[in-house]
Amino acid sequence: MSVDMRVFRRQQGKGLAQKRKEAGYTQKELARYIGVSVSYVRAWEYGQREIPPTALHAMTLLVKPRIEQRIQDTMYLTGYAPLFAL
Repeated sequence: MSVDMRVFRRQQGKGLAQKRKEAGYTQKELARYIGVSVSYVRAWEYGQREIPPTALHAMTLLVKPRIEQRIQDTMYLTGYAPLFAL
């Protein structure tokens, strides 16, 4: 594997971990939702394994409702839509 691919996987893994945490999920919860072991999620987050497109899609479906709820909560509390929702 090339150095560029290793760097890409590490960056992708860090992004996955950040988004998972922002959505309020543990590695165990994410693993259960997408049907893999916790060790797979950990390996993805450390850049040790490539994240399959099907897993990325499943994670998107998991995180999206949380983001939509945050937008609704922000609008309810402030009366304004958050900038990232525009």
